[in-house]
Formats: sequence, structure tokens, C-alpha cells
Amino acid sequence: MAAADVPKPRTRVRCYWKGCSFRGRGQESAQKCPKHDCELQFDEEKEKRRHVWTKHINWATSAGYPKINGQCDLCGKVYKRGDYVTRHKREEHEGKKRGEK
Repeated sequence: MAAADVPKPRTRVRCYWKGCSFRGRGQESAQKCPKHDCELQFDEEKEKRRHVWTKHINWATSAGYPKINGQCDLCGKVYKRGDYVTRHKREEHEGKKRGEK
């Protein structure tokens, strides 16, 4: 097998702070923001989409970028982001405050 045929191993990163269990991918697999003048890169598609709709909303709307909104399946409220739905459910339907697990 030639050296060019050998697949590159995935670079993994890990946080070594006490109590932190974060693990992610290295820069080789990072996805660049689709807006041409933004240089940010993201490990996951959901992070990239959240960034686009938070920081480049006018561009995302005009470019027809996929939306990330969500709707609460318990009460029907609609939110701009799926993580807002998760927070809403936790606070409104489970009675938990922010920061509470």
C-alpha cells in the first residue's frame, strides 16, 4: 500500500481540566463558516448552523441557509434555535432554573 493510500487518522482533542470530560475533533475535520468573509471553523454542523443564524442572520435568510428553529412539543411555542426549546422545556415544564441539573 502506497503512503498516499493510507488514510489519515482522525485527530482527537481532549480537555484535561479536573472534572471536564470534553472530547472533540481536531482542526483537520473542522467545518468553515459558509459566509465568505467569516473565517471561523466548527467541529460540528449544529455549531456552525447556530453561529450562522446568530451572527449572520441577514445573510442566512437571503442565502436560504437551513433554519435551526424548533417548536415545543408540549405547548407549541416556536423558538429561533433548538437549544432555546430545550431550555424552555426545562424551565417552564420541568420547573428547573438555569444552572440547575
